[in-house]
Amino acid sequence: MNYVSGMFKAVFRYYAREGDILRYRDSFDYHARVYSVSELSSLLERAGWRVTKAYENIETLRPFSAEAIFMGHTSMNLVANAC
Repeated sequence: MNYVSGMFKAVFRYYAREGDILRYRDSFDYHARVYSVSELSSLLERAGWRVTKAYENIETLRPFSAEAIFMGHTSMNLVANAC
């Protein structure tokens, strides 16, 4: 993850089990843009929505923490209302 550009890059490799051996079959590069809370909030506001809450964990309703995102320990869940 490049935190300056917001780009996440990974290579996924696929293997098939043949008895006790794993044989390489294929791979592909994966690139995704990861948005910050402020970027997502801005995009939502331009579309007529207002962010009211941000959670790290939607099941426990643990409040969002930017530090946890940078450590890779959480997800970001936003709640927004139409304006």
